[in-house]
Amino acid sequence: MKNFPYSLLHPSLYSWYTSLFVFLCFVCAFSPFIYYIAFPHYGKMQIYRKYSLCRILRSIFLAFWPFFWYYCKYDKKAKETETKQMRDIPKFDSREIGQNLRSLMKQHDMTVKDLQKILGLSCPQTIYHWLNGDSVPTIDNLYNLSHHFDICINELLMGHCPKV
Repeated sequence: MKNFPYSLLHPSLYSWYTSLFVFLCFVCAFSPFIYYIAFPHYGKMQIYRKYSLCRILRSIFLAFWPFFWYYCKYDKKAKETETKQMRDIPKFDSREIGQNLRSLMKQHDMTVKDLQKILGLSCPQTIYHWLNGDSVPTIDNLYNLSHHFDICINELLMGHCPKV
C-alpha cells in the first residue's frame, strides 16, 4: 500500500459513489468546526449536541471506510479485467459470414429454399439477411449449418478452422 494517504483521494481509483462517500466523510468530520466558525455565539456543547447525529455518522464512516475502499478498489479491478476479456473476444463480421455461407451454398449446389427446408425456417428472408450481412445466424442455426456442411462453426464464422 504505497502512497496510502494519496491513493485514497486519487480520482482514477473510484467512481462517483466513492467520491460522494469521501466527501460525506469530510463533511461529517469537519461540520461541527465549520458550524462553530460560522456561528460563534453558540457554545461548544450546544454545537456538539446539535451535531450528535453527525458524530455518529462520522464514527460509522471512519469505521467502515477501509472496507469501502477495498471494495471499490477490487470492483474497479474486476471491471478492468472484464473489459480486457471483452477486448479479447473475436469480433465477427456479418458480411464475411454471409460470404462464407454463400460460398458454401455454391460448393454444395444449394439454393435458399433448400437451406430453408433444412433449417426449418418459416421464411427465406432470414437467410437473405444472413447472405447480405444484415444479420447473423443464431447459435442454433450456426450449429445446424456447420453440421449440415460438415465444417466447424469457426470456419463458417471466420472462413477457416483453427488448427489444434
